Amino acid sequence: MTDFKDFTSNDLNIRYGKSKERHKISMDILNVIDEWRVDNESLYGTMSDEDIRKSITTYVNNKIDISNYDRPKFLPPFVWQFIISQIVKYIIKILIEKYINTK
Repeated sequence: MTDFKDFTSNDLNIRYGKSKERHKISMDILNVIDEWRVDNESLYGTMSDEDIRKSITTYVNNKIDISNYDRPKFLPPFVWQFIISQIVKYIIKILIEKYINTK
């Protein structure tokens, strides 16, 4: 699974720019998705991409606590939460398209 983590991390740096906190968040998200993948590998052929996306998103949202990350002081909490949610959506989208595609 190192390949998808390297690819996605590099892709995030290109799309969103480099940031220590963003990298930490993205690596934590990738680790949680890897846990989901190991636990649910037998479901790949039986679930649509949309069902996989929903399942992973729910799993990540339950496992990741955004209060563990240093929010930039100039950002209100709701903006920080929005940024993290966009990173989660983007990572899941890339992983489904490149690595978990059921089609």
